[in-house]
Amino acid sequence: MVGHERQWNFLKDKYQSGQLSHAYILAGSNELGKKHLAIEFAKYANCSAQKKPCGQCQQCNLISKGNFPDLLVVTSAQSSSSVKDGRDNLQIDVAQIRSVQSFLSYKPYYGTLKTVIIDNADRMNHEAQSCFLKTLEEPKGNTVVFLVTAKPTVLLPTIFSRCQTVTFFPVAGTLIKNHLQEQGVSPQESAASVAKSAGAPGKAITLSEHPEIPQQEKELLEGLLRAIQSELAVRFQYTKKADLDGGNFDKLLNLLQRQVRAVLLEKMGIPAVQKISSMPVFSEYSVGRLQSLLKLIEQIATQTSQTNASNKLALEILLLEA
Repeated sequence: MVGHERQWNFLKDKYQSGQLSHAYILAGSNELGKKHLAIEFAKYANCSAQKKPCGQCQQCNLISKGNFPDLLVVTSAQSSSSVKDGRDNLQIDVAQIRSVQSFLSYKPYYGTLKTVIIDNADRMNHEAQSCFLKTLEEPKGNTVVFLVTAKPTVLLPTIFSRCQTVTFFPVAGTLIKNHLQEQGVSPQESAASVAKSAGAPGKAITLSEHPEIPQQEKELLEGLLRAIQSELAVRFQYTKKADLDGGNFDKLLNLLQRQVRAVLLEKMGIPAVQKISSMPVFSEYSVGRLQSLLKLIEQIATQTSQTNASNKLALEILLLEA
């Protein structure tokens, strides 16, 4: 929970005072540690030790291993309908939300608080979100639901209004660097990971464990950048060959978004974010055009996660507009 003491203390104090809400939206950019904090809170609420969470009792160990009967983690998956129709977007469908309702209908089996964590909650399709509203309208006792999302505005307003929002922010590089060094990462490696993490502890930790990732991301992005600056036929050929299954399309959009944002900040005289690639693809773009491109990327990301839109068609639109 590097750098999120305020959010942690807020939830802990609510629980200790008996004022814990039945549902929270944990909002903030990816890899900040939102899901990790929710899991640690489940340990805290169910830990049998005096100093919580101890990380050593049976409850804490079961939660760490993902085998705790009173904790349900819901993740996006390729729905059966998308497989049947030849689509490749990941969603949280209504069947998964019904399993949440069934899970919450029973009293705690082993601990004191039943906890549901819906990771990437913005991936709930419209039917799933409508079904989830029933859970919010009829909250059960001794239960809490955490909606983890980097796109809280994608959630239905009726869901948003029935949950308390806990916002997470990028963490200071010094805090992340100190944490990495405490885990045995060298000062040089920790500094390099922090520089590429954009204030996301999870990203920095992943980079320190897998130093090959930056080069892989650079190569993936530069393939897209070369297509953007090529003639129309090459762009369509790139779309046909691109692997957009699973979370690959989201990853590609995220890399492009980071690159465009870095170029935009640099053009505005704020070179605070390191560019992934030095290719000067967007160097001639105006500030307004860069802002429009960022908006388009965000719209495409939202539509492909919430609708039945084809990722390949969405990529074609992006390449035509970029």
